[in-house]
Amino acid sequence: MQETICPVCRSESFKFYKPYSGRSILFQNKSIVICSDCVLSYMSPVPTADQLNDYYVNGSYWGVSIEGGANRLVYHHRAAARWEFIKTNMKISDSLTVLDIGAGFGSLEVVIKEDFHGRLDLCALEFDFRARASLERLDVDCQDSIESWQGKKFDLIVMSHVLEHIRNPTDYLQSLINY
Repeated sequence: MQETICPVCRSESFKFYKPYSGRSILFQNKSIVICSDCVLSYMSPVPTADQLNDYYVNGSYWGVSIEGGANRLVYHHRAAARWEFIKTNMKISDSLTVLDIGAGFGSLEVVIKEDFHGRLDLCALEFDFRARASLERLDVDCQDSIESWQGKKFDLIVMSHVLEHIRNPTDYLQSLINY
């Protein structure tokens, strides 16, 4: 097995959990391990930056587009539950600026637009060009680089099922303080 370093705490101490058994080409021939120090479960070896970029550019992580079909309802219900959690745990004023990192096709944005009646500024960071097109149809300011919003402050930054896809999540989270 290649060198394995926890992407959160940088520990080299881990225990094998199980081989990856899903369908994603990116994770074929990899294992799931658990960090002995912070107990994060992660893929080993961690994909390289180039491998992650190829994975997102070709859209293979979606499997089937969620713009239609049965998956749309599932994603909508998950987004509605996420929004309810946010409203329950965050004081929201009559003005809200949101950045959704890894927004996908905009399920959360649809739910927020349906429910929030104040001044709303929705932004999304999304690498997949098909998902960006969907977000743009929803009137969301969608970019593929966070630097596009340099100097902008957000009331809420949402990252759902994103950290596990980031090569250095601790550094990435630290960088979000500027937004």
